[in-house]
Amino acid sequence: MNEVLGAIQSGTPKVLFPLDAFKAALATLLDKLIAGAPDAGMVISNLPTNAGSLPFINTIPPFLVDSTTRQPILVGGAPFYFIAQLGDGTVGQLPAGSKVLLTAQTDLQQGFGLPKVPPFSALPHAGEPLPDADVLTPTEIGAIVTRANELNDAITAAASARNIPVADLKGLFDRVTAGTAIGPITITNAFVSGGFFSLDGFHFTDIGYTLFANEFIKAINAGYGTHIPLASIARFLQNNDPSQAGASSVTLTPEAVQAILAMSPSLPAPARHRATNH
Repeated sequence: MNEVLGAIQSGTPKVLFPLDAFKAALATLLDKLIAGAPDAGMVISNLPTNAGSLPFINTIPPFLVDSTTRQPILVGGAPFYFIAQLGDGTVGQLPAGSKVLLTAQTDLQQGFGLPKVPPFSALPHAGEPLPDADVLTPTEIGAIVTRANELNDAITAAASARNIPVADLKGLFDRVTAGTAIGPITITNAFVSGGFFSLDGFHFTDIGYTLFANEFIKAINAGYGTHIPLASIARFLQNNDPSQAGASSVTLTPEAVQAILAMSPSLPAPARHRATNH
């Protein structure tokens, strides 16, 4: 998964694995694993393709906002987009649809990306562009999404040729981005409050990792006819220490429990997957 998310985190699609090299490396890896343990079950996953799902890149707007109203500051009737290195030596204002990485906060506080006019001129780096690593332009985002879809096609083909189930991490990211009701709460991709991503806007929370693991459990059950129970997130929805003063807990109805266990549709069972003695 870091193949795609790493490109987002670094602010450039240039670190993406070349497609043909990825196909060859994946085929070699799977074949070696099968040769080493021919009777073992195996599961691989697809990759998230919704580049905008990460709070890491959708929390800081690409333009100036009023610190009180959080609305765009208009210059000439339009939002003022930050100045940045746009790649290939080009410097200019970010085009609409650009993303500013969460790690750019420090640079923005020093004036990078801001015009050298009052009050920003008091900042040490006002008038200097945000580094290319701080931003993703629509062109860069499009390149990452295109490659992610190509990699998913390669993963599907390699898995199908070897009867290996595929965990649907793409679907999980898409559902979280749209907002998924689990019992009394809705899990989203919102920064801090969404419940799925941790405070770095990149890694998961405990709930997020539990839902991540469940995608693999569902793929195992569908692919190998097993009945491994999904990991419950009920413990995350209740007070861990009811002895504390003022403590409260969430009571889950049977319907809510079912919603937790069936957070998303089960993967359709394939006709046959790799034989296993498990």
